[in-house]
Amino acid sequence: MTATFPTKGMAQTWVARKEREIAERRATGASRADSMTLAQLIDWYIAHAGSFATWGRSKTADLQRIRGYAIAER
Repeated sequence: MTATFPTKGMAQTWVARKEREIAERRATGASRADSMTLAQLIDWYIAHAGSFATWGRSKTADLQRIRGYAIAER
């Protein structure tokens, strides 16, 4: 996660807050995925794990198919 700020102090405050959030999630055993829907997780995976161009057609089709099911909103 990144952000831009007008002052160094604001940036340092933001970083400290993000680091606290991460530490709290680790301490409780929670992850960011706990608050995401399946569709959001698929979107995150697509954004961070590569591209459709490097995957086979079946993987791309499977991810898109799963996003279309009602369970993807849970």
